[in-house]
Amino acid sequence: MIGTTSPTTTLTMQAETFKQAAHALIDTSPEDASWRELAYVAALRASIQQGLGEADAAQLISQDEIDAELGAST
Repeated sequence: MIGTTSPTTTLTMQAETFKQAAHALIDTSPEDASWRELAYVAALRASIQQGLGEADAAQLISQDEIDAELGAST
């Protein structure tokens, strides 16, 4: 899979600028990577970074809140 990195690389990516991270994604991609694959990995990384930011800011939703919103009972 394109953009596969070690945990250490992922942690240092957070300190990079967007441009540096984009270059790193392209540089670590296989020669035959498609635009679709690049877009998928970029979106995945953005989603993960957003979630980590929300977790750091204590903006998480508890399982009980999710269950209540969906009308599920535990």
